[in-house]
Amino acid sequence: MLLLLTFLLSILVSMLVVRTLAVALTMTGLTQEIATFQALSAFSGAGYTTSESESITTHPMRRRIIATGIRIGSAGVVAVLASGAGSVLQAVGDEQLVQRGIIGVLGLIGLAALSSSRHVDRVLRPVLRAALARTTTLDDKDYTALLRLSRGFEVAEVVVEPDSWLADRTLRELDLHAEGLHLLGLEREEAGYVAVPTPDMHLLAGDILVLYGPTSGTLEIAKRARRDQAARDAAVRRETERAAAQPDAPGTHE
Repeated sequence: MLLLLTFLLSILVSMLVVRTLAVALTMTGLTQEIATFQALSAFSGAGYTTSESESITTHPMRRRIIATGIRIGSAGVVAVLASGAGSVLQAVGDEQLVQRGIIGVLGLIGLAALSSSRHVDRVLRPVLRAALARTTTLDDKDYTALLRLSRGFEVAEVVVEPDSWLADRTLRELDLHAEGLHLLGLEREEAGYVAVPTPDMHLLAGDILVLYGPTSGTLEIAKRARRDQAARDAAVRRETERAAAQPDAPGTHE
């Protein structure tokens, strides 16, 4: 029983630490999915060699958060807490061990529920916002909520393939807005990152587009063949219907 409680406690404390790191990272503009993965990578010390990780380390505030996670993980704080709890339980007499064990299990179940609850985020955000305000001039935003990323919209990277609909056309010709898509920027090997490209910019094979819009739209245009006009017409039709049904939704026509 003692070993089990110690094991469960170490897992739950780890979950809470990772959750706190992830919330802090989302407040710097990362999506929940990327923030959670990077927090887990930093805390565990495993898998922290991805290109996403390399780009995150160039951001001062994110680098500080990640560094904190690495320190906590490498210092064995969770193991120390779990061992301390185990020592306390071991000091309890045999007649009280079962009773304390039941209380401990119930407490761990409560911690598990808290670690996955959205209420935890609401509690953590003001605390973390105050900490960020004291240590940086960063203007933190909840971009997931701001861009409605949990309501059928996403920010996605789309690679321009040589035989795709996007290749060898200008942004003016593509008129992505008609499909409810907005180009936030693009990555080009020679030029680097280009923010808010002009309508006359010519897309080339190998460009990486950063698109914002309905998830179905970003997925479809990424796979659309060069001459598939029918797919283009269908996408414009869907966007027109969506805009008419939801006049205040992001991406609607003016």
